[in-house]
Amino acid sequence: MKKLLTVLATTLTATAFAGLAFATEPAKVYAPTTDLMKKHDEMKEKAVSKEGELKGKAASKESAVTEKAKKKEAELQEKKKKSDEKAAARKKKMDEKKAGLKKKKEDTTKAVKGVKEQGKQDLKDIKEMK
Repeated sequence: MKKLLTVLATTLTATAFAGLAFATEPAKVYAPTTDLMKKHDEMKEKAVSKEGELKGKAASKESAVTEKAKKKEAELQEKKKKSDEKAAARKKKMDEKKAGLKKKKEDTTKAVKGVKEQGKQDLKDIKEMK
């Protein structure tokens, strides 16, 4: 029985020492070391640089799209300007044609009136001669 108590006491003592050793051990294992800090800093720097690259790529794509849109808009404005110029030239030509036809109509109307007046005058002259 003495042996059993001695073994039990020894086991308890060993377990207590093991518990103490284990209690102090996690502090050493989980304490950040300079190597871990360096790795952490490197990973942060990589993440920041990667984010910067992605933003740069996105910005360049956006600027390319913006340039393309501006170029397309300029082309459309140029086409619209040419179209407006053609329409204005067509309208001017039509207005000139209308003015010419109106003048011709007025001249024709005057000529017809003149012929009618001349015809009346001729009839009067013929009546007077009789």
